[in-house]
Amino acid sequence: MSYQPDILVKAAGDPATYLVVEVKLTSDPRTVHEAESALKTYMAEAGIPTGMLVTPVQVRIYRDNFRGSPKESVEDVGDVVTGEIPELQKFAGQGSTDPIAFEDAVQDWLAGLQYRQANGFLRSGDHRLLTEHIGPSLTMGEVRAAGPRARLSAAG
Repeated sequence: MSYQPDILVKAAGDPATYLVVEVKLTSDPRTVHEAESALKTYMAEAGIPTGMLVTPVQVRIYRDNFRGSPKESVEDVGDVVTGEIPELQKFAGQGSTDPIAFEDAVQDWLAGLQYRQANGFLRSGDHRLLTEHIGPSLTMGEVRAAGPRARLSAAG
């Protein structure tokens, strides 16, 4: 697998990955479709139960039901408008041109959601769809970058 996701949720000392996140600072339909296809294939091949694709327009959530090919196995379970997430509002609708800042903001948002969930401080901006589908992953591991974020290798 040559695909490299942007953010992972893993437990220390545990080889399992609970959540994989792809962040794209573009809403170009072709680029988003390619990212979605790569993410689904990666999830199915690596046995990762939950995935997210974050763009300036939406946060799309995927679940692997572990049946059949990636096209059959990984299902889109819903999406949230990026502008409805307070930490990501400044990126909504192409509000930024810095893909690394967007990845950092997504990682910080997930870590904050993880903290609020663990301490019983969920707020109205913590969309129910997100907490239902990614909340279990967040309770099992830590949010971290999947690799170094180099300006030259960061692609929108």
